[in-house]
Amino acid sequence: MRKYFRPALATVIAIGAAACSSEKQHEIPTLDIAGNIGANYASLNDVFDFAGVLHPELTDSTMLSYTNVRGVYGDNIYLQEDNRLMVFNLKDGRCVSSFDRTGQGPEDYNMLYFAYVSEENGDWMAFDSRGHKLMRYTPTGKFVGAYPINSEGICPDGKSKWAGQKDVVEGEKQVIYIYDDNFILTDSIVTPFPRYFMVSNTLFPFNGQPTLEVADTLYMVTPDNKISPAIAFNLGAYLSPDYKEDEFDKMLAERDKYISYRILGGRKLTGVLYTLGDNKTLQFYSLKDNSLLFSKSVPSKDIEGITFTAEGVTYNIAPTIGQPTDDILYVTAIPENQEDEEDNPTIVMLKIKPEYRD
Repeated sequence: MRKYFRPALATVIAIGAAACSSEKQHEIPTLDIAGNIGANYASLNDVFDFAGVLHPELTDSTMLSYTNVRGVYGDNIYLQEDNRLMVFNLKDGRCVSSFDRTGQGPEDYNMLYFAYVSEENGDWMAFDSRGHKLMRYTPTGKFVGAYPINSEGICPDGKSKWAGQKDVVEGEKQVIYIYDDNFILTDSIVTPFPRYFMVSNTLFPFNGQPTLEVADTLYMVTPDNKISPAIAFNLGAYLSPDYKEDEFDKMLAERDKYISYRILGGRKLTGVLYTLGDNKTLQFYSLKDNSLLFSKSVPSKDIEGITFTAEGVTYNIAPTIGQPTDDILYVTAIPENQEDEEDNPTIVMLKIKPEYRD
């Protein structure tokens, strides 16, 4: 029988009242993280089909130690590593462009947090978290414009729209702003969630919509700009408290007791990458029936142990966090038999199997 979990009742009621007082409280699927601690289950090959491999060209400005896939536009894939933004051709791995605009000038960013790709024309949209501005560049790095933004971050919001999260003080309610592709404000959403200094409630894309992780529940900004609970996570005794700003030392002393996790989306499938103690664990669950599809734990500092086998090659893989896609998982991968450490890491593209995609 399918099991469901209700997030904090007062929170759900508050959200329902804000959206429409006549709406019924709806049940949402729960992923039993606490019940699957230490599980070693199945193979990634049972969940994903091989969709291709990319060998990013190695140049003086494209030496990768790790990478984050930020999007695909046309025949190109967009990668971010720290403050450097790179574009490669998907077919042959050729470097199309690579630039780092770190600086103090009006056309530069000071500290690049997240960069995404405009679905409108393939421009880079780069959020400068220290400079409190959004920078727009062409794929080759030419400056297009800058937009001041009082925000903790941005993420895509459906086709050619953006969501930004207001930077508020501890205890204040968090606010989400909706922008068009020219970054003109079109709407704002006041959430019922207070901001805590030691909790990272940052917007990120999940299945094409902005989402906000609050305690044990994932909330989604719907296409009509409402915020609604989407998925709950049963963390049990591993749920971290909402530490306040003056509890930093307490948090450091206690953090190994609790799960710190990130979410990977894919239509009817959800991945969770979490750290507990000295181990990191990658799990995938079906949202159709909440069942565990894959689970593997490895030492936190070790990439080896989480593998995918394709075309006779076994890869040690590390998922990209925050990628704006709903059916392809891009993973940084190192072949088990790779001898040349001077090569760039491979990017393996995994397509969710049809039964978990539709």
